[in-house]
Amino acid sequence: MTRPAEQPVLVLGRAVAAERGGVIGVFEILDLQLRTVTVGVLCHGEEASAGTLAVGRYFARASLASGRQCSRQFDVAAGTAPVVVVLEDPGDGAAAAPNGSGWAAGWLFDVASGRFAPAPPESLRTAGTTMTLSGAAATGNALIQWAVDGQAALFSAAPAGWPVRFGSDAPAVTVEPGSSTAAALMAFLHAGNVPAARTLAADVLAGAGPSDPATAVAVGYCLLRYGDPRLGAWARDLARSQPESFDARLIHACALMRDADGWRDARSHLLAATRYGLPLYTPGLRLLDDGLRLLGEDDELTAARRRFVPYLRSCLDRALTTFWGADPATPTPRPGVVAAPAHARLMRLDRLRPVLRPPALTLVEPSAVRPASPAAGLLRGVCPTCYFPGNEPSAASCAQCGTTLTLTQAGYPGPLVARRAEAPPAGPGQYRHLGYPPLPPVARAPYPGAPPVPKPFRLTPIPAAEPVVSLRRRPRVLWQIMGAVVALLVVGTVVAVVELTGGNPQGPPIAGVTTVTPTRGSAADPRTQAAAVDALLDAGISSRTKLNAAIDLVNNCTLLERAIGDMQTVGSERQSQIDSVSRFDLSAIPEGEQVRSMLKEALGYSLAADRSFVSWGQARQSSECGGGQADYEEAQRQTLNSGAAKTRFVDVWNPVASRYGLRTRSSNDI
Repeated sequence: MTRPAEQPVLVLGRAVAAERGGVIGVFEILDLQLRTVTVGVLCHGEEASAGTLAVGRYFARASLASGRQCSRQFDVAAGTAPVVVVLEDPGDGAAAAPNGSGWAAGWLFDVASGRFAPAPPESLRTAGTTMTLSGAAATGNALIQWAVDGQAALFSAAPAGWPVRFGSDAPAVTVEPGSSTAAALMAFLHAGNVPAARTLAADVLAGAGPSDPATAVAVGYCLLRYGDPRLGAWARDLARSQPESFDARLIHACALMRDADGWRDARSHLLAATRYGLPLYTPGLRLLDDGLRLLGEDDELTAARRRFVPYLRSCLDRALTTFWGADPATPTPRPGVVAAPAHARLMRLDRLRPVLRPPALTLVEPSAVRPASPAAGLLRGVCPTCYFPGNEPSAASCAQCGTTLTLTQAGYPGPLVARRAEAPPAGPGQYRHLGYPPLPPVARAPYPGAPPVPKPFRLTPIPAAEPVVSLRRRPRVLWQIMGAVVALLVVGTVVAVVELTGGNPQGPPIAGVTTVTPTRGSAADPRTQAAAVDALLDAGISSRTKLNAAIDLVNNCTLLERAIGDMQTVGSERQSQIDSVSRFDLSAIPEGEQVRSMLKEALGYSLAADRSFVSWGQARQSSECGGGQADYEEAQRQTLNSGAAKTRFVDVWNPVASRYGLRTRSSNDI
């Protein structure tokens, strides 16, 4: 039998604003049966070998550290030249490298005092696209405080001596590890892409090992995430090689908590980690909080947890530990006006390449220059283009570069050294300058699970063909029309109150509405009663959508705390919907009681499934995503019961809906 011809295949990666040779993602090659043929690491500007493939058609796809994906189909034909497959990041190159002016300041953690202290201005250094905060070997972790145009001042974890770089998370600027391998590993873990993180970590372990301490720590978090058997030895060596690293000691403590013999030493190692500042990576804060809670509630553990909970609550959605605040010891969950500290240095981002100005430039506080200025800081006599500090206050142009200087009431405006954040949002999560979409408005309802208040109606204009009543000639007609409209509104409000409360005067009150006992027949409108049920079915769709999103998060083992909270919220909504169905007055609908009992049955099964999903999520959270299978199977069983009950319900409900002009539904529409 003749063996089919084979050809070597090379995979070339490309990404905007990436350095040549830098890791930008991982790739996978599949055959026409969608079976994985090979996997590898994707680097910018370099060709990675995918081995030799038989002649035929293949499919290549890549998971990128930017969060995007790319793919292409290619053919391997018989020949002598290797096949080159190009996988390119489809991101917007124009938005990937923004420019801006601002400032940066370093804070070194003092192990003896347990506090962050200002670092000398000259300790901040730049090299190409990276910035490094130098310090003594025993300083533990450190922070870089920085601000650029359009963003409030932020603190980002950056251990002394470890390079970091600025990246773009449009429209915001972020700080990430200087090592592209470490940045990609933590980006995959942060996004819940565990398979991609596993592929990249396996490549690091298969080679000569990590080339920098940031990558070594990132590999430790990966092994901890998916329970690799090499975790114990890796964590032990990591703690020995980086004794002053918060993350190294934390990973070692978490590994000991999983060991049958070593768990007794986990407490001392976990408390030792808290003496070295803050974790470099955001997952460290959650692991620390979980570990402190699992080990008990003695005074020392409680005090340690109380010290780090403010950082956990204020930490932003970034791979590196990042938070707002005016001082490293007081993180805040919202941005505010922060003046540049006295040891800060001016900084300009040129396509994400940081350029620090000489530390001799003196920052002037707003009160010393122009108290009424909305800017948070100015530089007297400093050119905004070349930063030459020797210009006279009355000069019309810069003595060094010739830039025209605009004279103000008290000196020339220099680059902003601190930014005034946007006005505090009306509600949580509406930080538009960080790229988060505003929250949708929430309609007020008389009680949880009840139909939302209907939108205001619009009066339809009278067609021109019909005779128009002259209101000027007949003023009495105007008053009669207005009176009729007011009467209809009052009666409609009373009917809605009675229908939603089941005609019970003791039902839940509605603010601003006086409950009036209706006359017999005013509440016996079958169309209104059926509409109340229809609105509740719409509310059920929203609950199911929220539950499905939470299930996806738990399946990907990411944002478990939020996912479990959403599942619990859905359970509360289901219970409220069951209570609402019990209170509805359906006496005017011939099949009313049958509709009520069947809908309560379907919602009851859904509630049971919700509760099993919550138990499943909690089990996966406590076991690092390795448990909860029994709870998941129970949730699936209750989901099947709910689906069958919904089918029986719609068979009864659809004739009722058609009779009263409402839309019919399938079992997936409730």
